[in-house]
Amino acid sequence: MSHIGQSISRRHMLKSAACGFGSLALAGMQGAHAITGNPLAAKTSLIPQRAKRVIFIFMAG
Repeated sequence: MSHIGQSISRRHMLKSAACGFGSLALAGMQGAHAITGNPLAAKTSLIPQRAKRVIFIFMAG
């Protein structure tokens, strides 16, 4: 029987495994955002555009 695995406590093993799972989840989320692209980019519309010009007046007060 090997004594290599007995030098690490169960608490230490679970703590290190939890950190590893967190890193995998973070990498997966970052990869998903890279595939979708820029969330602030202009999106194409299915409805045809009718307005050619817009006058926007903002008056504070």
